[in-house]
Amino acid sequence: HLMAVMWVETNKTFSTSLVKLLPNGKFRADGTPKKENRGLNEDEIKSLPQDFVGAVGLIQFTPVAIDELNNYYGYSLSKRKLALMTQLVQLDYIEKYIEFWIKANKITSKLTLADLYLLIFSPSKMDGSNDSTTLYKEGTVYYNANKSIDTDKVNGITKKELAYRAYESLEEGSKKENKSSIFTCGINNEKKI
Repeated sequence: HLMAVMWVETNKTFSTSLVKLLPNGKFRADGTPKKENRGLNEDEIKSLPQDFVGAVGLIQFTPVAIDELNNYYGYSLSKRKLALMTQLVQLDYIEKYIEFWIKANKITSKLTLADLYLLIFSPSKMDGSNDSTTLYKEGTVYYNANKSIDTDKVNGITKKELAYRAYESLEEGSKKENKSSIFTCGINNEKKI
């Protein structure tokens, strides 16, 4: 389930960085550059201003989420630090983020995929409300950043629409053509951040 959430949140890149639509070095017949979503590389991240715009990472950490982790666990995380981490290192902070919100919401049962995505996307809405509950209203910052989730364009982004996106991601990511045929497990000379 976490893989499905990361698949959709990183626009299918599994990048720990800031994901942007950027030229990929290829060109169309008319000479215009082709673009693809990708995470920024280390030099690109370091060239950004300290408080650069956009969420980062495998679950798209926002400044609010980073502050919550820093305050609760005594970390000194920043978007830049998270963006420079490897996937394995960043997973530790994802685990802590999920652990924090499970405790805060007093969750004792196993999370469904829809619940997990809600916990990551809008944890304060884990209050037992129904599927038509609005998570973010049209015109707000979070709505504008995620308006593609609002498929019916009624009542903003709802729990039901978020759940649909989660299960659609699981289905898409589970297709044979989207599974890696090469897999290794182990440490690949990871840098310490």
